[in-house]
Amino acid sequence: MKSIYCVLTILIVFGLGCDDYAPKYEEPTIDEKKMAEMVANVHIIEAYAQNVKATERDSVKAVLYNELFEMYAIDTAVFYENQRLYYENPTAVENLYEDVLQILEDKGQEIESKKLNAPKNKN
Repeated sequence: MKSIYCVLTILIVFGLGCDDYAPKYEEPTIDEKKMAEMVANVHIIEAYAQNVKATERDSVKAVLYNELFEMYAIDTAVFYENQRLYYENPTAVENLYEDVLQILEDKGQEIESKKLNAPKNKN
């Protein structure tokens, strides 16, 4: 009888200890579609800045980032807080970057089609 109580006590202790340990993530306030568009534009800004003279790079990036935040009417602190929340959640950031990659791919195809349809200069 003592062994049954010991086994039950051990099972209860382990049962109580086995709570749902799935990490709990805070929800971002910027929806995924808007955040994906913004992150895609951040990547474009960073890529563009690599082609700017080093002495002008910080100034150009500051202007472009200000335009980005104005365009989406989002404060920089809100953006970076949301970015942190997305990056802390592996599933959310994976979904976000699937959208980002699709946006960048679409923009690349749009540019290519414009190049193909552009009138040729005859010199």
